[in-house]
Amino acid sequence: MSVWVASPSTPPPPPAFTATMSEAQVDGPCVLDRASFCVMSPHWPLSYGNGEVCTIYNVELSPVFAIAFETEACCDVLTINGEHYRGRNGPAGVVAADGTLQWLSDGTTGGPGWKVCWRPQPPPPPPSPTSPPPSPAPPQPPAPPTSPPPPSPPSPPLPPPAP
Repeated sequence: MSVWVASPSTPPPPPAFTATMSEAQVDGPCVLDRASFCVMSPHWPLSYGNGEVCTIYNVELSPVFAIAFETEACCDVLTINGEHYRGRNGPAGVVAADGTLQWLSDGTTGGPGWKVCWRPQPPPPPPSPTSPPPSPAPPQPPAPPTSPPPPSPPSPPLPPPAP
């Protein structure tokens, strides 16, 4: 067992992280949609602005997928686990290990923005049957016993051997 000892230069280790959508929060102008388990860049689907900063934290530990993603490729970045997503390359199944997503746009060109979700949509319900399955056929009565076939007629005698 290791023991962490505080010192002025060593920060404490992060606590074990678990969260649900009800705990997710946003610091900044990004928009959290609790009903769809998604977060969007400011003003999405309209263009986001310049100099925007958001931190989305307490994100559920589920894969994050981009539903829509288009930012200024050089300079506007969504960061998850230290990985930078920009341009048209959004996250595709990455789990935010610390439950945090960070958004930063620079001071110049904006773009359409992004929408990312971290809980897959529920699967569609199974199709309802249009008619009930066919009933099994009723059991058949056993066949009556059969009598042996009549004996075959005797074979004709063979001709005598030739002298």
